[in-house]
Amino acid sequence: MAMFALHTAMSRTRTALAALLCLAVCGCQGPGPDVGGATVRAEATLATAGFAILIQPALRGDIDHVDFQLVTSAGLTPVGTAFSVTQAMNGGPFGGTVTVQFAKVPNGTYKLRAEAFDAGNGSLTQASAGTLGPVVSSSMVTVNALSVTPVSGSLSVTVPLRDGTGESVRSSIVITEDITYPGQPDGAPI
Repeated sequence: MAMFALHTAMSRTRTALAALLCLAVCGCQGPGPDVGGATVRAEATLATAGFAILIQPALRGDIDHVDFQLVTSAGLTPVGTAFSVTQAMNGGPFGGTVTVQFAKVPNGTYKLRAEAFDAGNGSLTQASAGTLGPVVSSSMVTVNALSVTPVSGSLSVTVPLRDGTGESVRSSIVITEDITYPGQPDGAPI
């Protein structure tokens, strides 16, 4: 009986030592948190054209769809797949803002790229003076799936719509009949 007790104690000791050795050599820390990524919410504000007095500025009602893409903060490299929000998905014509979310975003720091398009897939986004194209947020988010708060910061971008295509002239001059202008100034000494 004493021999059996000694054998059992030694067996348990070997098992415990083997488990400790495995932890030390393998670096086993048990099951860790899921590092599949985090969910990031973003918001785009659809601004009216800066020069609305011009002829035919783009309006929110002209928007057929808005494309969204996460990009790295350094280098603006696209991350994941771009996607569109259409009028149908929006429930009708676009209002002032569109809120979207990206799932399974890997660790890193990101910005939001957005561009509004018309039904013919022409850009309605005024990227800069005289240039249409996507705009990129100045705000950033940082994703760290191992953190207690996996997403820090917020993403928002203003999508300015295309300026008008020409100037309009408004005048309050009234021309009445039978008044002729002789083409010569009337002058008199003072």
